[in-house]
Amino acid sequence: MNSTIPLYSRTLHMYSLCLMVVMLAVLTAPTTTQKPALDDFSVSVPDAPITAWSGSSVSLPCELSPLFNAEPLEVRWYRPDNSYSPALLYKDHKIQEAPVDPRYRGRVSLTGGMERGNVSLTLERVTLEDRGEYVCRVSSEQWFDKASVFLTVNVLGSIPVLSVAEARGGGGQVNVTCLSEGWSPQPTLSWKNKEGTEIRNKQEVLNTSDPQGLVSVSSWLLYAPSYSDWLACTVSLSEEAKREGRILPHIYTAPTAVPGVSKEAFIVTLVLFVLSLVIICALCSVIHWKRRGSMWSSSQMSRNRSDQTELGQKPAETKNLIEGAENTVQRPTQQRAAGKQVHLEETKNLIGWAENTVPRPTKQRAAGKELNLEGAETTVLTPTEQKAAGKEVNLKAETNNSIEGAENTVKTPTEHIASGKEVNLKDWHQVKGFKVPSENIILDEKTAHPAIRVIQGKRAFYLKEKDTENPSVRMHIHVFSKESFSSGRHYWEVNVKDKTTEKLSWYVGVARENVERRCNVPLTPQNGFWILSFDKEKGFHVNTDPQSPITVAELTIVGVFLDCDRHTLSFYNVDTASLLYTFTDVKTSNYFPVFSPGQRDKYTIRII
Repeated sequence: MNSTIPLYSRTLHMYSLCLMVVMLAVLTAPTTTQKPALDDFSVSVPDAPITAWSGSSVSLPCELSPLFNAEPLEVRWYRPDNSYSPALLYKDHKIQEAPVDPRYRGRVSLTGGMERGNVSLTLERVTLEDRGEYVCRVSSEQWFDKASVFLTVNVLGSIPVLSVAEARGGGGQVNVTCLSEGWSPQPTLSWKNKEGTEIRNKQEVLNTSDPQGLVSVSSWLLYAPSYSDWLACTVSLSEEAKREGRILPHIYTAPTAVPGVSKEAFIVTLVLFVLSLVIICALCSVIHWKRRGSMWSSSQMSRNRSDQTELGQKPAETKNLIEGAENTVQRPTQQRAAGKQVHLEETKNLIGWAENTVPRPTKQRAAGKELNLEGAETTVLTPTEQKAAGKEVNLKAETNNSIEGAENTVKTPTEHIASGKEVNLKDWHQVKGFKVPSENIILDEKTAHPAIRVIQGKRAFYLKEKDTENPSVRMHIHVFSKESFSSGRHYWEVNVKDKTTEKLSWYVGVARENVERRCNVPLTPQNGFWILSFDKEKGFHVNTDPQSPITVAELTIVGVFLDCDRHTLSFYNVDTASLLYTFTDVKTSNYFPVFSPGQRDKYTIRII
């Protein structure tokens, strides 16, 4: 009995030791993770687009599911249409230098932590061209999966520019316009009054895109004029990304203008007023000269009477008086030319008249009459008195002649034109005075070639034929204006080149009313086209037959001057204020301005 107990205890103790050894071995054994199967994973990306601002950095998320170390795998980020030239290629545990798209070289990296299964792409210095779809593709030797991420690039446009113009048929209202350019994506536009209340009625909004994909937004509305209540135009992508412009909806007039009177009427009135002053001054000068001559004559007669009274009645004095009359009646011009010689006919007539008027001393004494010196005095007539006595002097006629002379001295521009005076075509500053208001020349989209896009009736640019819905076989790419001219003089300007960009081709000019607009007719004067054109290789030329080259170093703004009455069309270099060329036989009943942005680039031409 006593001998069996120690044996049992020893056995139990042995089992306990074995169990402890096994447990210790389990606890101290190294932990190992089962390697996931490389043919059983998926790629996970967000459903919503990723937004980035132009010039910033952005991360395009992409990770494996389930999460495991992606370093042994191949990771390829590319655009859908360019898988063989990816934006980034990770292979053989490093980022490959080739083949990659050169547009992304130095701007992309994998910064998500590949050991944790994160293969997100980081793109730096984002541009507008980076927007669009990106594919994340992860592959092993047995399996691959891919998913797409969409990137939206935001560009903040310009501050809205507001302007006010008279509304046509607006019932006393004004037309307020708002324009902002250079947005991406398409923004929203809203009008608010001074109290911050949004205005929704009587407004129009137009969105247009340029060749770079940036959006221009414009709007206009009719509003009651106000001197104190301003309007606000807000263009925004979000509550944080917005631009705002303000304006008082009132048309300001020049200080010299009269309410209700046009500028042209005011100028005509001012010219007539100045002309009236000139006429009045001329009339006053004539009257003053007449009165001064009469006063001098009366003074001279008084002195003669006084001298004769002192000397008494002497026959010799009568003779001297007659001789004085002979010497008095002389034409100033004849006195100067002939050394003060007396005109014989006038002298004889005067002597005969004096003898009949003044009795001879012998006869006077015989009749018992004293010598009448006053009678002799009447023979001594000054030129002014002779005219007053009937010598064909017509004060009214002289005054009228003086007034007509003054009128002929001061002529208005309208009188010059009416009298047949030519406009100096070489004087650009004179020609510019006939400039047509910008709102009177609007591009007619209905006449535009399918490859032309028209912006707000003032700008036109070329869109490649393959990008249009209805490609055309028409040779000539142009658009006509809605308005035409049939008489008078008209001048307008076209901006054909920006300071930073250079257009490769364009042409501007006029066309007759019944010209064939939809056929490939040559653009010649015989077919109703008179144009100035430019081509990068050919230079500047006009479409005479044969073409005439125009020598000009640089041309940014073209001035076009049409004289319908004299059938001439002239082109000017506005930069140098110089004449380029004049067509002298432009004859038709109606003239339509024509514009072409060319078909070699997408830069716009603009009516200014």
